Amino acid sequence: MMNMVDKIKFKEPERCEYLHIDKDNKVHILLPIVGGDEIGLDNTCETTGELLAFFYGKTHGGTKYSAEHHLNEYKKNLEDDIKAIGVQRKISPNAYEDLLKEKKERLEQIEKYIDLIKVLKEKFDEQREIDKLRTEGIPQLPSGVKEVIKSSKNAFALRLSPDRPDSFTRFDDPLFSLKRNRSQYEAGGYQRATDGLGARLRSELLPPDKDTPIVFNKKSMKDKIVDSVLAQLDKDFNTKDGDRDQKFEDIKKLVLEEYKKIDSELQVDEDTYHQPLNLDYLENIACTLDDNSTAKDWVYGIIGATTEADYWPKKESESGTEKVSVFYEKQKEIKFESDTNTMSIKVQYLLAEINFYCKANKLSDANFGEFFDKEPHATEVAKRVKEGLVQGAEIEPIIYNYINSHYAELGLTSQLSSKQREEITEKFTQRYHIIENSPHFDEFFVADPDKKGNIFSHQGRMSCHFLDFFARQTKGKHPLGDLAGHQEALQAGTSNRLHHKNEIVAQGYEKFDQFKKEVVKLLAESKPKELLDYLVATSPTGVPNYSMLSKETQNYIAYNRNWPAIQKELEKTTDIPENQKQDLLRLLSRNNLQYDNLSAITWSKYSSKPLLDVELNKIAEGLDLTAKIYNEKRKSEWFKGSRNRARKTQCEELQRVSQEINALLQSESLTKSQVLEKVLNSIEALDKIDRDISAEYNLFNSTLQKEVQLFRDQLKDICQLDNYAFKSIKLDEIISLEMEEQFQMIKDPAIQQIVRDLPSHCHNNEAIEFFMTLNPEEAAKVASYLSLEYRELNKSTDKKTLLEQDIPKLFKEVNMQLLSQLKQDSAVKEDVFEKLSQLADKIPPEHFTRNNIRKWSANPEKLEESNLGELLKSSDSSLTEMARKYRDTINEMTRRNEPPRETVRHTI
Repeated sequence: MMNMVDKIKFKEPERCEYLHIDKDNKVHILLPIVGGDEIGLDNTCETTGELLAFFYGKTHGGTKYSAEHHLNEYKKNLEDDIKAIGVQRKISPNAYEDLLKEKKERLEQIEKYIDLIKVLKEKFDEQREIDKLRTEGIPQLPSGVKEVIKSSKNAFALRLSPDRPDSFTRFDDPLFSLKRNRSQYEAGGYQRATDGLGARLRSELLPPDKDTPIVFNKKSMKDKIVDSVLAQLDKDFNTKDGDRDQKFEDIKKLVLEEYKKIDSELQVDEDTYHQPLNLDYLENIACTLDDNSTAKDWVYGIIGATTEADYWPKKESESGTEKVSVFYEKQKEIKFESDTNTMSIKVQYLLAEINFYCKANKLSDANFGEFFDKEPHATEVAKRVKEGLVQGAEIEPIIYNYINSHYAELGLTSQLSSKQREEITEKFTQRYHIIENSPHFDEFFVADPDKKGNIFSHQGRMSCHFLDFFARQTKGKHPLGDLAGHQEALQAGTSNRLHHKNEIVAQGYEKFDQFKKEVVKLLAESKPKELLDYLVATSPTGVPNYSMLSKETQNYIAYNRNWPAIQKELEKTTDIPENQKQDLLRLLSRNNLQYDNLSAITWSKYSSKPLLDVELNKIAEGLDLTAKIYNEKRKSEWFKGSRNRARKTQCEELQRVSQEINALLQSESLTKSQVLEKVLNSIEALDKIDRDISAEYNLFNSTLQKEVQLFRDQLKDICQLDNYAFKSIKLDEIISLEMEEQFQMIKDPAIQQIVRDLPSHCHNNEAIEFFMTLNPEEAAKVASYLSLEYRELNKSTDKKTLLEQDIPKLFKEVNMQLLSQLKQDSAVKEDVFEKLSQLADKIPPEHFTRNNIRKWSANPEKLEESNLGELLKSSDSSLTEMARKYRDTINEMTRRNEPPRETVRHTI
């Protein structure tokens, strides 16, 4: 099936594993350290999993290909795109100039990265640090990666103290670390540490037995309001002395402040029965309070009076209404040893996150773990955490308060502010939810991509620049060439949180969509001068916009109703350089498009390979080589045979066709009809020699015939010929025969006649099949529509939408332009204008002419939809320019003159 519009389906993807392209078209390869956006789940024995996949690929947990594999695939896609652009540039030398430059730049960089990865593995792995990633069960991190991490300012390792530790930790010099139990995998086996924060937390939080768990007295939202209000009252506050009414009003204000934090619609001025709320009302009418009620009773009384009974249970159950602390999620008590370890890890990880925040924000360089491992801090923190859990208090403030009371000992110059504590808690909560189901809690690699540094978050991995690692791993002994400075360029970017997709690639393609939209817009607005100005406007690199013309946009312009005006403007303008004028006239010529479309349709009957993808240079080379091989073989033979003169002539014919092809390839532009003609010439030359030799009487098989047959098989492969049985090897004859076969698919003679006069982009299989679904009336409407605007007819074309919406809309748009002008010129009366306005979407514009409107105006009473058929029969309609141009092209291509046909303007 032939699609008439040549669109390059670019293969370069917007996303490629490990690859990031910045706004300056610099290609960066990211070496993954561990998986995760901000915190790594790959730890201990899984630490090097991402590095293994990068260098060698892996199959465990789903197949992952190596970076080399991905880059080679990307390279191939770029090469295919560059080749495809090269084919388009045969039509227009400036085609896709900017995009071609960008793709070539990326290709060069990709090739260099591929070379560097090979060099690293083959020449700079004497210690087998890279090779061991695949050969050792639990390998160490390569030294280059360790150096990158050590120099990092935005990523650090955190080492915790779980009850059952794993000895295979892989991050040296962690920022935060605690004393740990001895692992069962170490010499001497498992042994608990007797001191340190981890040990103290586990011993303090361990219940005396499983029947006596440590129960968390987690308070409800209502209880928290009460506690908050009471905490704000003076110690000597009582409800029995002084101005009791004023004291009650003061408590109401405090309750209202707490309400505002929960629900702005809550109030304390009246109860749920809309009665004014005061102390007298609650004591003497509602009877929920009395003279002996405490301040706590007052608060509960106010809450009970101002909210419905089911308000608080609903509020508690609402998702996200109140953020539940990590310390109380999924845990209401500590009953088993595993519960103790889980709570211990939560406390340790909060401290580690605080340490990370202070280091990343340059508040402290200290290892907080060393401080909290010491006494009395380890015991005191464990004790306060337990008391907080039993009371249902928030644990985070307990930890922050302890740190703020010892801030100087932790290397801080001031206490942590409330804003800093909120930021830490948010990250702690977010990251703990990521690691909470981790099989090991020994160490984690954490990065802050919002801080500048040498670690980046990219495609779900925390990575460093490959060149940073490469320089360290090779100790700077191998030059980076043109890639030098790439690492610094990436670090100088706006964020270390890199996009997964490469926007510059997408933007390159979006330019063509924007170009097409602007062309269509200017065509619709009938602005020929503005359109030409836009086409010749240049990009920052000096390339004219018309370099982005595809066959689709060429057709949009050439087959638009405004093309005659555009062509006239182009020919008369002096603002456009002559060479650009000639380029545009050639690219937008309907004749040229007709030639190409007809040639493409014809070729599609024999091959699935696009015509411009046919490698004429290989055909020319093969023809010439066939003659040379034959001449070389015959040179050494003393007897040349009786056919020597004929063979010489036949070889000269092969070389003549070869030379013609090579001469054609030297021209700046190449059309599909030229390609088709040269392919046919080549086939004709080969077939004629084969036939002529077969007709001879020879005692021995002809050497030339054998060579000709061999190359003919190669030519079939070069052209991907599915069908070698050409109806003719003459360009004019084969086009005429194939197009006639296309038309004969339509059995209705009226519709067939209509389609014959349409431009060639309406003669492909899908368009023919569409017309076969129409009746003559509908076909005439569609033909009229296609004379005004370019449109592909294919399987996705909705017949109902086209006939009932698109066509009437365009008819009305075109007809109303003329009618409004006539009204402005006082050439039509108001009543005629109104009636014709009602018919504007139903009359084909070739009938809606000044002459016909003048004729119809004589009998305005007949301007009704019911008389539409009579109106059209009485109208004058002539052969459209489009139909005339198409016939001229056909006649020129087939070298014949056809008798005049009916116009495409059939009576509706």
